[in-house]
Amino acid sequence: MSRVLPKNMKPKKTPLAKPVNASEPRRLKAPKRRLYKPSTWRRPKPVYAPISKSRHILKRSIRNSWQSRKAIGGVTLVYGIGVILLVRGFFSNQDFTVIKQTLDSILTGTTGKIESTLIQLTTLFSSNNTISTTTGGIYQTILLIICSLAIIWIFRQSQAKKPVSMKAAFYQGMYPIIPFLLVLLVVTIQLLPLLTASYLFKALISNGVAVLWWEIMISYVVICTLAYSSLRMLTSSIFAFYIVTLPGMAPLQALRSARNLVFGRRLLIWRKFLLLPFVLVVATSLLVLPFMFIFTSVVSWLFFILSVFWFSISHGYLYTLYRELIKDA
Repeated sequence: MSRVLPKNMKPKKTPLAKPVNASEPRRLKAPKRRLYKPSTWRRPKPVYAPISKSRHILKRSIRNSWQSRKAIGGVTLVYGIGVILLVRGFFSNQDFTVIKQTLDSILTGTTGKIESTLIQLTTLFSSNNTISTTTGGIYQTILLIICSLAIIWIFRQSQAKKPVSMKAAFYQGMYPIIPFLLVLLVVTIQLLPLLTASYLFKALISNGVAVLWWEIMISYVVICTLAYSSLRMLTSSIFAFYIVTLPGMAPLQALRSARNLVFGRRLLIWRKFLLLPFVLVVATSLLVLPFMFIFTSVVSWLFFILSVFWFSISHGYLYTLYRELIKDA
């Protein structure tokens, strides 16, 4: 038997349930942080898809770079010529013929030859591309910014299966230069703890100011803490350089997205970073070694040409790693 309502009384409307979109993934609501509950202070780690091995990422980056080899080669050539004209000059800072003759006269025998070769390689990697003037450092930074934007544009267009060229990379790839510079400013600020750690190491450890064991221990704790804080921030900010080149992306939004991208897997990303310098150092050393014994006079120029290729290879590897990180984002 139905219930009859009075005339002046309207039936209550039941709120309809919000329809569920089957195409959207269902996510658990993150718990709110409570000051009186330490268990809610830490953000829960998301479930990520596994990342490819470092060697696979390197192979994929080389394959992607080879597909756009004309455009990338053109940008790399412009970068190298700019460094020669504005930064390095046509003369090397080190005469390796004199260095080799001096070391060979001091170090003899098989062991001496090995030590001489290692010293020459160390000198080559440490002092060949040093910037001696402030003006050269400014030109180096400008070249890095412009050519980095061009390289990133090439990789992004190639990922979208669009045609690329060197001219279009320099024309169309420069539009996010202001957001890119703002991210670079933040990265420069994040480097301050690392620079402070380097200064403290030279002042306290190298100069012998910290003598007692507890002084040395406290110095190392402070230095390692400062270096770790910079490294932790830079791990995410490196990928912000690639995120900020997206259309309509603000610098703070790019930095925030980069932090979310690496959250909970910084240690894994550090492992991926280690392969690149290892491969570059080993490959460069193997290519330079024969010329050290035969044509010592061209070693400096050969090393410079190889170091110019580091620029595009590093960008290719980092961009491929960035694409690997966002595949499940």
